Amino acid sequence: MEMFSSQFGSGLAGLMFIWTIYRHYLPPKLHEAIEYFTSRYTHKLASYFSPYLDITFDEYSNRFNRNEAYDAIQSYLGDKSSTEAKSMNADYDEDAKSLLIKLGNNEEIMDEYNGVQVWWSFVKQHVEQTAFSYFRNSNEKRHYTLVFHAKHRKFIMDKYLPYVLEEGEAITNRNRRRKLYTNGDDEDMWDNYIDFKHPARFGMLAMEEDKKQMILEDLQWFKGAKDYYAQIGKPWKRGYLLYGPPGTGKSTLVAAMANLLDYDIYDLELTAVKNNKQLRRLLIETTSCGEERIIVFTTNHVDKLDPALIRPGRMDLHIELSYCRYEAFKMLAKNYLRLESHPLFETIGTLLEEIDVTPADVAENIMPRSVKATTAEDCLKKLVVYLEKAKQAKKLKAEQELVLKGEEKSASGEISGENKII
Repeated sequence: MEMFSSQFGSGLAGLMFIWTIYRHYLPPKLHEAIEYFTSRYTHKLASYFSPYLDITFDEYSNRFNRNEAYDAIQSYLGDKSSTEAKSMNADYDEDAKSLLIKLGNNEEIMDEYNGVQVWWSFVKQHVEQTAFSYFRNSNEKRHYTLVFHAKHRKFIMDKYLPYVLEEGEAITNRNRRRKLYTNGDDEDMWDNYIDFKHPARFGMLAMEEDKKQMILEDLQWFKGAKDYYAQIGKPWKRGYLLYGPPGTGKSTLVAAMANLLDYDIYDLELTAVKNNKQLRRLLIETTSCGEERIIVFTTNHVDKLDPALIRPGRMDLHIELSYCRYEAFKMLAKNYLRLESHPLFETIGTLLEEIDVTPADVAENIMPRSVKATTAEDCLKKLVVYLEKAKQAKKLKAEQELVLKGEEKSASGEISGENKII
C-alpha cells in the first residue's frame, strides 16, 4: 500500500509541477474550471486507480447511540497498540482492571490475519459547535479506518471483521471488573452491587478430581457452544444444581465458575421475591458477557425441592458436594500448608473414611493461627485430634441410639404384654 501511495504521489506531484508552469498561459475562466475539476475529482480519481479499499467506523452511529463496533475495535487495537504502536493514549476506567491503551491520533498499525495484511488508523478531528451540548467531548469526532486490498474484500467482510468484533468484545470482558449483584426487600431491580473479587479457582477446589474435571469440561464446552445452541433452536443457557451439607463448598464452586468464564454474579435471594412477576423482572434485567447464561441453584436439602424444579431441561447437571474425603483433604493441605505428602496423611485419610466432616471443618483446623509459631505438622496434628474427637463423638452417639432403641423396644414389649388377653 505504501509503495502504491508513493508512486501515485510522485505522479501527482509531477502533474502539479507542469500545471504550475502552464497555468499562467491559460485564460482565467479555463483556469477556474480546471481548479474546480481537480479539487472535486482528484480524490475520486485516486480512489479509482487505487487497488485499496477503506471502511470507516465512527464513534457514534448517530447523534445519541454509541457504535458498538467502534468499542470492540478499540479494545482489539488497544491490545496490539501496547506492543506495536509508536503513539498511544492511555485512559483509566474505574470498571476496568488496568489502564486502557488506545492508538494515538493519526497513528497507523498493520494487522495480519490468516496471511492477509490490513492497516488500521485512528483519527480525531475537532468540530466547531454552534450550540450547547450535554455530551462529553462533543466538539471532537473520532473514527477508526480500516484499509485493505480490494482482492480481499469478501475475506474481510466474512472472516476478518467478525473475528475482530468477537475478539474485541472478549478482550473488553476480560479487562472489565466483574460485579456481584444482589436483590433486596421491596426491590424489583438489581440496585445493590459490589466489585466481585474472589480468589477461587478450579485448581484450588477441594473435591474429587474426576468430578472437578467433569464440571470444568462441561463449562468449557458450554462457553464455545453458541453455534450449537442456535442450531438446535434453544437459548444459550445451562443450569446446574449444587446440593450437599453446609460447608461443602457450593458458594466457592460458584465463584470459581464465575472466574473461569469471566461472568458477573447475580445472587438471587428467593425469600425476598414476593411473586412470579417480580422474579421474571429480575431475571430479565440480568446482563452478561454475551447471550449466554449460567443458572445455578444451591440447596442443603435436595430432597425437599419440588421435582418439577430440578427436572432435566431445567437443571442440566446435578452435582453433589459431599463430605471431605482423602482426595479433597490433599487439595486443602496443598492450598493451606503447601504440603503434598506427610506421614500423617495416611492417618488422616483413614479417619476421613470413618466420619463425616465438611471441607470447611477441615480447612478451619489446618489453617495456621500464626505464621511464625505454627508449623505445618502442628496443623496436621491439630486436625488429627479434631477427627479423633469427632470419631469418638460418633461412636458415643451410636451407642446412645442403640440403648434408646433397646429401651423403646422393651417398653413396647411391656405394653404389648399388658394388653394381652388371657
